Amino acid sequence: PQEQEAQRHPEENPWRIVLGEVELADIQLCHRILRQKIAASKSEPEPAAEAPTEAEPIDVSHEEEILRQNACLQLEEMQWQGEVIYPASKVETGQEDIPLHVNGNLELKQLDIDDLKRKREYLGFKSLSLENVQLAGLQDITIQKLQLQEIRALIEGASGASQRSGDEIVTLKALFVSPLNIKNLSAIEIGLLNFVGPDVQVQRGESGSWRIKDWLPENQTIVSAKGKQPARQLQLKVKELNFTENGHAVFYDASLDPPFRLEAKTINIKVLDIDNTQPNKKSPAAVDFIIGKHGAIQLEGHTVVFAKRPTFDLSGSVKGLDLRPTTSYTSRYIGHRIKHGQLDMDLKVKADNGVLDSVLNLQLYKFELEALSPEDQKELDTSMGVPVNTALALLRDKDGAIRLKLPITGDINNPDFDPSDAIFQAISKSMTTAVINFYTPFGLVTATGMVLD
Repeated sequence: PQEQEAQRHPEENPWRIVLGEVELADIQLCHRILRQKIAASKSEPEPAAEAPTEAEPIDVSHEEEILRQNACLQLEEMQWQGEVIYPASKVETGQEDIPLHVNGNLELKQLDIDDLKRKREYLGFKSLSLENVQLAGLQDITIQKLQLQEIRALIEGASGASQRSGDEIVTLKALFVSPLNIKNLSAIEIGLLNFVGPDVQVQRGESGSWRIKDWLPENQTIVSAKGKQPARQLQLKVKELNFTENGHAVFYDASLDPPFRLEAKTINIKVLDIDNTQPNKKSPAAVDFIIGKHGAIQLEGHTVVFAKRPTFDLSGSVKGLDLRPTTSYTSRYIGHRIKHGQLDMDLKVKADNGVLDSVLNLQLYKFELEALSPEDQKELDTSMGVPVNTALALLRDKDGAIRLKLPITGDINNPDFDPSDAIFQAISKSMTTAVINFYTPFGLVTATGMVLD
């Protein structure tokens, strides 16, 4: 009777696809998109040909094929241990979702994704392991532990052709995620997201363009489909985000003369309770790193990660920062180079919906400026309202240090806001006030304050 019933209703007859252990090697997948462009004749135009019928092949001998995209994925090895069950009938599961059941471990070795058109590598890693992968349909996906080893991204030269040091824009010793849960393909929850040993190269060319722009896709016009429902917004929650184990970053600006190079080492960052479903949620944050040879920077407080405008409240310090490397910028913007100078600073940086309200307490040691020309000297003296070298000499205490309190305020979102102007105005006023307080009898200070305002 059951067989007869199955024959009468074959679409309700349950059957299964079951996979146990799977191992694949030397996989290569390529994705190509071609755009055809009819070559224009330099002589008189040919008459339009009749449209070919379905039985006639289209002559493309006079057409030029332009390769728009050519991405290839190469994978050395894939291993799956566990079980994959796909019952081909919803009668057995009673689910609206795809009735796919997965339980096991996955490992990938030596993956590279290349852009062969540009002869560059988008992404590569030594290994990826997923432990205790569990799927109950596509609406509930859980991975107990995800580990990526030796990650490279945005690399000049295709994989295997160029692996020279410095070619990579981003590298990571490892990436750990534990656990990872995905609900309804639109809600991601992560317990720990740990970037181990990140190394980032940020470069600006002589023309002022950023190197990362070379990796951005070509401008494309996106036409929205009418009648389609908008995609569900991705929900992301991360309990703890870390950058650990001696992170490293280099910023190089070749648009300046001389070029500017800044190196940050032993970068450690921690951010807690990230949640884009609560855009105003405050996330505790801490940052510390070494900049240059001896400069140490520490910040701690909170930030609102998904605020529409920058919102944060951080306090910290800067110790032993050598200011001479910033000569490339001071030469361009104020016409002076820094002969000597070391900075210590206690700071409180705060922004509420893009409005800055910060205070910097600076201590400058052996700080000396040198004008590039008499015209630059006059221009800076005029803009600050005080002869710079005279003011610096008068501000130094018996130890040769200069101590300044700089309030920095303004709306970051205002196109006319320039943080350098805010800093220079604060420095100018601090210098002028200090000079007047030092040389003027107390009774004249109040009257002079009217001039300052």
